[in-house]
Amino acid sequence: MEAQVPKEVDLSINQAISMKKLQQILFIRESVEQIISGLTAIHNWRKFIEHNETYANMVLQFFTLNADWMAREQYEAAKVDAQYFMRLVNLAMAHWSKDN
Repeated sequence: MEAQVPKEVDLSINQAISMKKLQQILFIRESVEQIISGLTAIHNWRKFIEHNETYANMVLQFFTLNADWMAREQYEAAKVDAQYFMRLVNLAMAHWSKDN
């Protein structure tokens, strides 16, 4: 006979996972905000983003955290458009916040 996990325990595990993802996404959001504010002084910011390893790693980390509901096309677009990426980050925050 298989042991049943009480519903309260199952919910608290899901809430803990959601909270951890939310914290990671919040860190990414703060980093992207800093990048975007710094990009206002750069004439060709798209070229800068395409060659910025830190930004590329943040996009990859974000999509790894949210792979179950993000499309590859969104990943590709976010790699070259910081404002689009910020919109996705805000959507993810809303998604993970609703579970808490």
